[in-house]
Amino acid sequence: MSGESEKLRLKSIRIQNWKGFKDCKLELYDGLNVLVGPNSSGKTSLLEAFKFLKKALVQTESPYLPHLEWWTYRNIVYGNDETKPIRFELEFQLPEEHVATYEAVFTGAGGTVTLAKERIDLKNVVSLSIEGNVLTIEYDEHFFKKHLSLLKENEISIKVKFNVELISLLQVKIGFGLFKKYEESQVVLLSLFLFRNRPDFEFLVREVKLLSPNLTSLDEPLVTYTLYNLKKFFASSLLIRHPDLVGIRQPQTHKNGDVISERGENLATVLHRLFLQGGGRLPDRIESALRNLFPYFTLRPDITVDGRVFLSIQDGMYGARLDPPSIPDGFYKLLHILTAVESKPSILLIDELENSLHSEILEYIVEELKNANITSIVATHSPIVVDVAGLECLQLLERTSEGNKVKRVENLEEIKKWMREKKLTPSEMWLYQLQ
Repeated sequence: MSGESEKLRLKSIRIQNWKGFKDCKLELYDGLNVLVGPNSSGKTSLLEAFKFLKKALVQTESPYLPHLEWWTYRNIVYGNDETKPIRFELEFQLPEEHVATYEAVFTGAGGTVTLAKERIDLKNVVSLSIEGNVLTIEYDEHFFKKHLSLLKENEISIKVKFNVELISLLQVKIGFGLFKKYEESQVVLLSLFLFRNRPDFEFLVREVKLLSPNLTSLDEPLVTYTLYNLKKFFASSLLIRHPDLVGIRQPQTHKNGDVISERGENLATVLHRLFLQGGGRLPDRIESALRNLFPYFTLRPDITVDGRVFLSIQDGMYGARLDPPSIPDGFYKLLHILTAVESKPSILLIDELENSLHSEILEYIVEELKNANITSIVATHSPIVVDVAGLECLQLLERTSEGNKVKRVENLEEIKKWMREKKLTPSEMWLYQLQ
């Protein structure tokens, strides 16, 4: 993709029957979103919804147990009611003003979870859904009639259903063949080849013809762009929590150096890879942070005699070398977060941002997240985070009799003016529940 306007961007997520959320919709800001609210209001549960979706839609293994971290379906469904389905609906902004809605519905009992329904709706174009073993393709009536004259008789129908053995639209390998291109109408007729992956081979399930607008800025059919980038979105979402300060200090093998882990245990190997890719330099984002926050420290990856990687620091003030056991906790936390930002995830989720961090470092990280050009959701109890982020980034959570709810600050400009008059900070507004 050639620019930010051509990226798939999450606009909102609606959550039904997930943990403490009975029915809740989060409208996302561009860039930084800061979740604030009392304990048990759902901040961590909201972040974990994205982790569950990644496990359920991308990180699939046999047997299919995306809920295993939470033990049973009973522990992830609202009210422990196993008769209820868990439903997620995500709305995405696509290039050229197109909008896509992705829906996933899960059912379960005890130790099992099933993806019961999946739907991708391209607004004013076409909807693809799988429920059971039935794949349904249904076109928007206006779109279909507008382009019907281009097609041969019975080439496609406004609504078709197929019996297919697919797990998910995002899990199968999908091949695309260009069947016809209508330059004057900016649409293409695709041949969609649906494959089912097995451990030792893959086989063709079905070929389907599909009419799609062509994205002129990318010269790519809208349908292929959406299917590919939806899977990429879930695959590259990233949740990080407070580092495992024991594991992060242990020398690591090179095999775990591609993506930073949730607790940062592989931080040394990821930074070592970035160091080598940079020709003996860490990424500018990390180098700049160290110059500003730890001007006397020089950080470099190092290697043990048996080939494992660890981090070491040369302290220029005291002329001492600091090996992993002597490196400060907050230093590791800073590196964990900045390395996660550097990976450019589709969405970055950070739980308990403030732990182990001095106010100066915390302010620096919040400003970095605001300017990082990625969507991030941060859960915090810190007034410093709230004040640096500002009211325009806050998402307010509360626990109600109808489940956890989330809302933005209303009448933002009026509230800001009133705050200036009263000389109040955003954190005072939040802490004293004046909004």
